[in-house]
Amino acid sequence: ISFIGFSVNFGIQLILVRLLLPDDFGFFFLGLSLAQILFIFSGFSFSMAVIQIQEAEDLFDTAFCLTLLSGGVTLLIGGGISWILSSSYPLPTVLTFLALCAVQLLQGCSSIYSASMEKELQFKKSSIVRGLATNVSGLSAIFLAYSDFGVWSLVGREVITAVLMLFGMRMVSNYRFSGRFNRDTAKKLLNFGFKRLLVRALEITFFRAPLFFIGTFAGTKVLGLFSQVYYLANLPNTLLGAVTQSVAFATYSKIQGDKDKLSKGFYITNFFSLRILLPVALLVYLFPSVILEILYGSKWVGASEMFQYLFVFILVLPVFTNTVVFMLSMGEILFACRIYVFSTIILFLGMVITLWSHDYWMLPVSYSSALLAGLSFSISIL
Repeated sequence: ISFIGFSVNFGIQLILVRLLLPDDFGFFFLGLSLAQILFIFSGFSFSMAVIQIQEAEDLFDTAFCLTLLSGGVTLLIGGGISWILSSSYPLPTVLTFLALCAVQLLQGCSSIYSASMEKELQFKKSSIVRGLATNVSGLSAIFLAYSDFGVWSLVGREVITAVLMLFGMRMVSNYRFSGRFNRDTAKKLLNFGFKRLLVRALEITFFRAPLFFIGTFAGTKVLGLFSQVYYLANLPNTLLGAVTQSVAFATYSKIQGDKDKLSKGFYITNFFSLRILLPVALLVYLFPSVILEILYGSKWVGASEMFQYLFVFILVLPVFTNTVVFMLSMGEILFACRIYVFSTIILFLGMVITLWSHDYWMLPVSYSSALLAGLSFSISIL
């Protein structure tokens, strides 16, 4: 089911890049990066907490209440920040930022319903809802892009996805919010949340903050070009994400007391990931221009050099994310933070050199170097 949904969504993306311009993607991803920097301060990951916490009274209701509170506060703050941003950033970027602040509240609520199923290792229903929501919203985005709505087709896709996910997850989940709130359970959730907040902050800093700097200092066109080759490079990790992230976290959490099973599961997951992705990475390195022209069209060939140097990123990213997930499922939050801190330092050193020299092929090199450094660091302190 996940593969079918992934394939349809990929097809939708290929249509969108032919209908929209690099600047449209640049406006959107600049707004997205700004929003996600704000979300650093509300990234308590209550949906992950309810999966890991084994026993607590009124666990899901309390998590839902805290999600509503943090999401509402974030939306209010986002409204104030958007007014400040309007004097320095393009209007499409500011409005995208504001819309995404509203979307994150809906996403937070739907994640609690999804977590109620994933906690019991029931992934089929949530996978179906996720696939349908993503594909319906994608088709809507194609209609909007064809109707010359530009960047708003991308914003519309996010809004429609969030709405469909919320109603869909609630429909298929057995959990129903009843308004109960338990202070002791809230303390457990917040304790996990504040620890996870640091990981989430570092995660966003590593994966999203560079997009903000690219859009701000290199312009929306460069950001638009990079965002789409970055999307392609992330596809293998997205495809494998159901196994290396969602299922892995729930499974590792369930068997966290059995070291032999944990070691075996971690080894098998990464063994197959590397062997599946090696030929993909080689193709990207050898034929970047051909791949982009076939998939995206001639207007995106200018990003070929950036795409070529993402081949290491393609190979290493799933292993990197699975390592972080493994640490989080074991409760080793500070360990995961140290991996991100070390990787982020390497990444930002590369970003400074890239933006100063205007050699944008160094963007993917910076990301790849950071991932390799993070993995090496994790191995050295295991």
